Amino acid sequence: MRASLFVIIFALAGALSCGMMEDFYEYSGKNFKTSVYIGDINSLHYSHDGGTTFQQYIHTFGPPGSYYVNSRREIMVVENSSPSPDFYVFVQKPDGSRRQVGLFDTNGMVRAAANGDFYYYISTGSENRLYRLPDGGNTLQLIERSSAEPAEQINGFWVIDIQGSTSLFVFTDNAGYSNLYRSIDGGVNFTFVKSFTSTIYDIVSRKWQIFLLADDAAMSKLYESRDGGASFSDDSLYTFGLNFNRLAVNNNGWIYVAGNSNYIYYSDDGNNWPQFNPYPMENVVDLAADHSNRLYILYSGGLFFSDDLGFTAYKVNSIYGTSLQVVEYHD
Repeated sequence: MRASLFVIIFALAGALSCGMMEDFYEYSGKNFKTSVYIGDINSLHYSHDGGTTFQQYIHTFGPPGSYYVNSRREIMVVENSSPSPDFYVFVQKPDGSRRQVGLFDTNGMVRAAANGDFYYYISTGSENRLYRLPDGGNTLQLIERSSAEPAEQINGFWVIDIQGSTSLFVFTDNAGYSNLYRSIDGGVNFTFVKSFTSTIYDIVSRKWQIFLLADDAAMSKLYESRDGGASFSDDSLYTFGLNFNRLAVNNNGWIYVAGNSNYIYYSDDGNNWPQFNPYPMENVVDLAADHSNRLYILYSGGLFFSDDLGFTAYKVNSIYGTSLQVVEYHD
């Protein structure tokens, strides 16, 4: 753990996988400040005061999934001005200054690790390239991989911190099945984990537990791993309805599942799944939970907070977005 910065990031960022992601980072027990990021296809609003006031990122975004925030509140963003074929990758610091770190002819998926490193995954179907930007680095560096796997088109990418170690997960489309792969050496080697019948929506972690939400025959199913993602349960913990593709876990181990509906499933044991509906007028777009167990709920009409585990919620703003990321930091 770095002495100068302790961070939790709870990130749910829309990606090419059409799903979200949550990373559970280090928590020292000290008082944290909170930054909140609400993204849309071509816009990003961010707040460094816990959601009280927001500013807008003023540059032109690329396709969905083209930004991510690391543990230093730096934003890596991919920009593309149509009809230009070029994709420019920038990193913007919290003070607004920014630097270009890459130029590519193909858009990629942006993610970040607990130590502040950024990753940029490009998959064209015929070629997969993984780049890493070390914390504080100036140029994205190609990771020399020792094997061709996974060789198929990459449709989803997650970087998960598990008890201080970083694991990379990707899923591929292979003849109608989604194959999940994991790397524990920074992307040099990937090993096959499990096949699913359709899309993987999201992967989140809490300590050594990892939860995976996947689509199966038009139903959303939740799977669990107790060995850091090396394997997942054969049977799902629970089956939800169509398009339930939002997943979050709070500091007490409560699991939340939501989707294109105005209600949220929750469970404190993985076995029983009642529902609550803190704001019945709008559908849930995204959600996240922080170490204090505050639940951040992005509805179709704006951002809401819940301080009672999700049973009631109050509106913070009316910013429209398709993705939500919460970063807690302590300087």
